[in-house]
Amino acid sequence: MVSVVIPIFKQEQPEYLKISLPSSTQNLFERIIRDPTNPDRPARETRCAEMLCVLLLNCEVLKLHFFEQFAAMFGWHDLPLAELEYDIETEQAIGSKRDDLRIEGYRVNDDERERILLWTMEIKVQAGIHQSSYQEYENTSLPVETTDSVPQIENYDRWLTAQDVRRKGGIVLSIPDLQAEVTELNIRNRWCCIRWTDLGSWAELAVDNGTLPETELVLTKHFLGFLWKRLWDPTEMNMNKLGIDDLALIRAFATHGLPCEKKINALVEPLLKTLTHSGITLHSDPKHQQTLFRSYIRSTAGALLLPDTSIKPSPYLTLMVGVEGDDAHISIQSNRSCPWKFRFRAVCIEHEAALKERNPGWCVNGDDDTTWVDVVLQKPLTWLLVEDDQAAALNAFVEAGLEDLKATGIIDALQAIPQEQEA
Repeated sequence: MVSVVIPIFKQEQPEYLKISLPSSTQNLFERIIRDPTNPDRPARETRCAEMLCVLLLNCEVLKLHFFEQFAAMFGWHDLPLAELEYDIETEQAIGSKRDDLRIEGYRVNDDERERILLWTMEIKVQAGIHQSSYQEYENTSLPVETTDSVPQIENYDRWLTAQDVRRKGGIVLSIPDLQAEVTELNIRNRWCCIRWTDLGSWAELAVDNGTLPETELVLTKHFLGFLWKRLWDPTEMNMNKLGIDDLALIRAFATHGLPCEKKINALVEPLLKTLTHSGITLHSDPKHQQTLFRSYIRSTAGALLLPDTSIKPSPYLTLMVGVEGDDAHISIQSNRSCPWKFRFRAVCIEHEAALKERNPGWCVNGDDDTTWVDVVLQKPLTWLLVEDDQAAALNAFVEAGLEDLKATGIIDALQAIPQEQEA
């Protein structure tokens, strides 16, 4: 018997999207929610939260696709997301308040459920971050509430702090990116901001590449169609339209792109020998990463500073020299998900003053847990334009930076961490 799949909606293909979606008149969520950006419509954010909750509860593959994106934002690359059992619900109590959507992941052993993951979501449509009465959740069986007014997210953050979960964080979902506003808040836990557009883009990718089973396609397309019409970031509506800058870049790259890349790579190639003869103990042969006009925008020589270890995820503690963007670059980097990451950063902070005494340009990334870079020295490449021997000038910059790292003892301290952790 030959089975035939018949769409249950009339399909339209919105401009800039790769896939066909149900028409607005047939869209399930459009019929129920209507325009959530209209201030006269009641419970608009609540209904959008319920829409997302329904999607997560009924689309297992898409749910994991979303959760993988969430985990990546928090740097949690080792979470066994597919092995967890989830509780996903809206309007759950936080003292006298309620979060918009809560996601809890449990590891199940026999009849025991251990909660190892917690996300609380603040969902926005038109409103920004609103104020509410202060609540304290720590060191008390019941929350203590005062008449002081604080941003609602600060209350939720105090509640998060009191939760005994290893992996926990907050997510703010909105039409524009609210990260700048959230960064200014008095919060202790990690809060990541995403847009409805981001959810839509992830859903579109899952549909377009055939990741989703047929049982999830209809609901996902209704969800994506509603986002496209009602909740898409308007600043991205024209992101796929060519502009004069795009044409200028195409012409410039066709003329200068390949020659430019060859020049930069030729400047960096000698740095492989510089690393080899630096007197620094390396645990891999230096390699040349040539991605100047690709994902990392770099041409660098790099080598591992630690041998292979049983620790997972691997530290990948790496010394890198060369060109990053339009800067000369020296850095020590490590896997942001490695359990030793906090010690790498602590050692760099301990040596920051000594490095800056030798060269004020050294910078330690003590608080930014979204990057692999632990310590870095950069210098705009414009100084090379007046140098007769540009390769020699770049090499001198690198040699001086490597001498800073050796003289301050930072590399020795970093390389001692495995023994310290195993002791």
